[in-house]
Amino acid sequence: MIDKRRWQSCRLLMPVFLCAAACLCGYAKELKIDGFEARALDITASTERRSDLNGNACALIKMPHDDRISKVTFEGNIIDMRDDGSEVWAWFSPGTKKIVLKSPGFAAREIVFSDYGIYRLMPKTTYILQVSVVNNGGSAVQTAPAPTGPSIFEMIDDSQGGDPVDEIVANANAAFTNGKEVEAVRLLKKAVAVGHPEALLSLGMLYEKGIVKGKDVVLNKDERQAFALVQQAAQQGYVPAQRVLSRYYLTGVGVDPNKETGDMWKILYDKNIKEESPAGPDAGNENEVFQAVELMPEYPGGNTVLMRDIANNINYPAIAAENNIQGRIVLGFIVNKDGSISDIRVVRPLYPKYPETGFPPYPYDRQEGESESDYNLKVQQYEVRMRKIVTAMEEAAIEAVSRLKKFYPGKMNGVPVRCTLLCRSTFG
Repeated sequence: MIDKRRWQSCRLLMPVFLCAAACLCGYAKELKIDGFEARALDITASTERRSDLNGNACALIKMPHDDRISKVTFEGNIIDMRDDGSEVWAWFSPGTKKIVLKSPGFAAREIVFSDYGIYRLMPKTTYILQVSVVNNGGSAVQTAPAPTGPSIFEMIDDSQGGDPVDEIVANANAAFTNGKEVEAVRLLKKAVAVGHPEALLSLGMLYEKGIVKGKDVVLNKDERQAFALVQQAAQQGYVPAQRVLSRYYLTGVGVDPNKETGDMWKILYDKNIKEESPAGPDAGNENEVFQAVELMPEYPGGNTVLMRDIANNINYPAIAAENNIQGRIVLGFIVNKDGSISDIRVVRPLYPKYPETGFPPYPYDRQEGESESDYNLKVQQYEVRMRKIVTAMEEAAIEAVSRLKKFYPGKMNGVPVRCTLLCRSTFG
């Protein structure tokens, strides 16, 4: 009977407790993110360096103090933390994509970096996190709206391995190497949409050069757009982009020349590459081949001299000239660390629309009164002749490239590396 009375008393008091809880929740406060951005010119992350368990340089997040926020703590791939009374500093493993921010009396706030135009934390880069307080004045705490619908750019937790956006950039590099500029640009634009730094730099440099395929314009030359993309990559702390941005400021690509700013980015770039391993990016694999590098291979005298030398080296096959066969063959090859060429291959044949045979089908129909065997013989003779022509032209293109002078090799962090390159051989 006593237990029954206690239960009845609890039932009577329950609404009171619920009302009190509702009132407390109604006046709850939340943390508001006012800004989250990379400060590439703040080199604290390099001078106050921390490393994770694998020896990788960490990124640094600085959060200025707010008098209304006390005892801030971070959750995530945190390595170290410091609070000097004016700022909270937290070091995170590179590649981190989200963190949780906590403070007593506030709802925990999950920060997904892509919501603020940052793809992921870059090593030795300083980020500024601006946080303020929102007092909801009686309304329930509002959480950030969830993304609408699934996306291929949804960030994967680091522990899962692999990243869909990294795959997109890799596929874009491979497409460009194989002469598929339209597909490469399409993929790069997808990765740029979430601020992928390598994609920003790659697409920016394509805008700088202007990429055109036949009659279909892929990218017109647009130096202002190039500057905007490269600047965004550099501000994320992507070191190769810092070098390019320095050049843009010094030479006035897409921006008014500003030597002071250009030198400032150059100093930052030099500092970052000096802190990299002196063994270079391919220390673990001497034979690693890069699709795109910070400083691409260059032919002595530039592209104009390169195309002139290829044209001078080409021996137009007599069988092709006799049959008036003209066209363009795109070759891919590797520029080695010493500037020599190897692994020359055809990446876009003379007739890319006919991958099975390598040439168009026999162009004539069977004539009235012509026997089937006679017609088939003509088709066979045509195919044999075209196969000889295409093979001869490909061999001539490969021979022309193999006779080129040595290139200035590509470099990563100032170290020569093996890198793929494309060139076109034109007949007729």
